[in-house]
Amino acid sequence: MGGRLSRDGGGGLSMAEVAKHTSKDDAWLVLFGEAIDVTKFIPLHPGGEDMMLAYLGKDATEDWQAIHAPDTLEKYVQYLGKMGKIKADSGLLSWIWKKMSKSDGTAAELQAPINEGKTEPTEKVDEPEVQARDPVRWSAEHEAELPPGGSFDIAELARWDGVQLPMCIGICGLVLDVSSSHNFTPDFGYGKLWAGKDTTWAMATVSLKPFDANKFEWRVEDLHEEQLNALAGWYSHFTAKYRTVGTLRELQNWDFSLVQQLAEQIPATNFAA
Repeated sequence: MGGRLSRDGGGGLSMAEVAKHTSKDDAWLVLFGEAIDVTKFIPLHPGGEDMMLAYLGKDATEDWQAIHAPDTLEKYVQYLGKMGKIKADSGLLSWIWKKMSKSDGTAAELQAPINEGKTEPTEKVDEPEVQARDPVRWSAEHEAELPPGGSFDIAELARWDGVQLPMCIGICGLVLDVSSSHNFTPDFGYGKLWAGKDTTWAMATVSLKPFDANKFEWRVEDLHEEQLNALAGWYSHFTAKYRTVGTLRELQNWDFSLVQQLAEQIPATNFAA
């Protein structure tokens, strides 16, 4: 593993340097302009190791912001190494470590990462705070809400978003009840991305882009080996952990037998989703 830099120094790392650290035993990525050693964090990632591995050596800031609250990493900060800055701005971990080291922190200090590098004043835009909604959990009464024969289409699946009805997602033509998972809530994380949607393409491509849910303009036979293995891993995990409550009509004629065969060869995962 590369030499660990001081938390207070070692700025000016290039993305070329970050790109040298892309293995599970030597894993870096970039968040908010800062190179982070995530080697010890990979086994603990709530979304599973594959999701982390897809971002090694890259800038993960945009996708991280899409599904995480700013303080998500605080409970894992001891497993993260701050290797140096890519940009002049202070990064997220600088903010977290500064916040945790101050016993008299004010509310202003806790609102956002401190941007020490900018000299020009910027206008502060107040964004409405997102209030987390308690997800609807499955109960016996929801059985009657299932469509006849458990046959969903995209419009029906959209109702099962954790707000109207218990949260369900689609993968490889199946509809699964994920409402028991604390990682699937309506307004954050995977729930914000995938609630009431088909995730098959997103799982195959290990994508956190919202537009990669409910995506059907592709064919299973066009997936390359890495994508097939990723999809098989997620399929194995989700179908083992969550109850199948139906099928998705948009994928009813698709052949996922190869994915299923690969999934049968995969040992139990440590995914936490």
